Amino acid sequence: MLTPYDLGSVSPGTRLRARLIEAALERHKVDQVLDCGCGVGILAKRLSHAGINVVGFDINPELVFQAAFNNSDGGFFVGHIEHLPFRSGTLSGITAADVIEHLPEVKRGLGELARALVPGGKVVITTPNHNFERIFRLLGVAQVDIGHYRTFSRAELEAMLDGLSLEIAEHSHVCNPGVAGADAIVARLAIMRYGKQTVKESAMALDTSSSALLSWAYYLICRIIYPVLCALECVLPSSWGTENLIVLSRLD
Repeated sequence: MLTPYDLGSVSPGTRLRARLIEAALERHKVDQVLDCGCGVGILAKRLSHAGINVVGFDINPELVFQAAFNNSDGGFFVGHIEHLPFRSGTLSGITAADVIEHLPEVKRGLGELARALVPGGKVVITTPNHNFERIFRLLGVAQVDIGHYRTFSRAELEAMLDGLSLEIAEHSHVCNPGVAGADAIVARLAIMRYGKQTVKESAMALDTSSSALLSWAYYLICRIIYPVLCALECVLPSSWGTENLIVLSRLD
């Protein structure tokens, strides 16, 4: 039987985002991170293998249990991005892979990250842009169906940083339409199979792992299409990207 970690680790979007976040952390020489919204610990495990010390949290206790089970080196806890259990100015690095779009008060969450960072500390974020929303809409999936409050342009992200002691050190558009399309198809099928609430709570891998037929079909399909999507990432223009990759720096 495949585990939730097995399923999450082959998701094209999850794999690609983890690779891109790792590369961003290496460019900015970050070797310790707090992984916000760690899920089942896929990003944490990749970063740990790259020599980065990771502590992670999620709001879902079952996901935290899975993350701890699959990562013997890191510490994981149940928590919320708006209430970090760390003193001000103590963290040198933070990651938030597809997290802030789930927040009703994005600026409050970003402000909490800024509070916890040391001067010069970095936050690496991925979050959907408006291309992502358009692709999901084509497949009949609204952002609210997957627990998103909104998607972001760079200008909208910059506006949210006003007064937060954070500045954009790096920004790019990543995850080509094929990646978002694959995610949208999975979301559409999951809604049909499990209902919107499961998808909103990011618990698809937990439920799918209970079915051998579904889990193996998903696993094999993802393994097959991932190299194709990676090739598209290299050849398609960045303006076609469906997600923002942002590195924020804490001002002195």
